[in-house]
Amino acid sequence: MSTVPFTEEDVKGYLDECIIFWRQKRGTNIGSDNIPEFNMAVCYVDAFQSVRMSLFGELLSMDEVKYLKEESDRRHQLDKLDLAIKKKEELKNGRRTSR
Repeated sequence: MSTVPFTEEDVKGYLDECIIFWRQKRGTNIGSDNIPEFNMAVCYVDAFQSVRMSLFGELLSMDEVKYLKEESDRRHQLDKLDLAIKKKEELKNGRRTSR
């Protein structure tokens, strides 16, 4: 049987993304008529947090969520800047810009 190599960082990152996703789902369904989806989101947040606690001895706090979102936004901005610089260089060198 083959296995997939992974690191602690990979597992923690996956769990964090799942927790953030289901927290957002939970938040968008507060006060709505979609009670089953709200309940499902609550259960998934609890389940992923439980796995995170079992593996790493800590929960994903709201402060960490804010930090992760800011880091993600920063990386996205840097990617956009890198693309703009690349396009500018291509135009400067007379090459067609890639998409």
